[in-house]
Amino acid sequence: MDVIWADPRFTGGLAAGAALLALAGWIVYRRRLTPQEKERRRRMALNRWRRTVEGLALDAGADLIHYQYELHGVAYSASQDISTLRHLLPEDPARLAGPVHVKYDPRNPANSIVLCEEWSGLPAVPIRREIKDANQEPGLEKLGGGCAVAGAGRRAGGGGQ
Repeated sequence: MDVIWADPRFTGGLAAGAALLALAGWIVYRRRLTPQEKERRRRMALNRWRRTVEGLALDAGADLIHYQYELHGVAYSASQDISTLRHLLPEDPARLAGPVHVKYDPRNPANSIVLCEEWSGLPAVPIRREIKDANQEPGLEKLGGGCAVAGAGRRAGGGGQ
């Protein structure tokens, strides 16, 4: 009687199946996002919508900002966890109370933010974007006075200059 384990097709198929099962388990395990990563992605998605409305920050603590805003006649009251963005805030959170800009999801206006890694609706918290140097950005050449212009100094293709 032949041993089934001796058949190379069977052992190869068994090894391939085990490898696929291990790969599937690794993908499922790696795809689980931490709550902090889910919140960061939510903030970044809301930042991309670029829909803003005026609001009022009522209270600001060490980890939460409570604010309210009105949109299409509906008043919303919300809070945002800012514990991971603490490095962007001033030492005294009481300075954050007052008028703010609120970014919201147009499909779900209750989903909103007043602060993320790339944008701030709080007047007391300016977010400084990294200004790229012309030497770092491909296609930009530096002009006098520190200006960078795309295609500066290049001749137009196909032209007769």
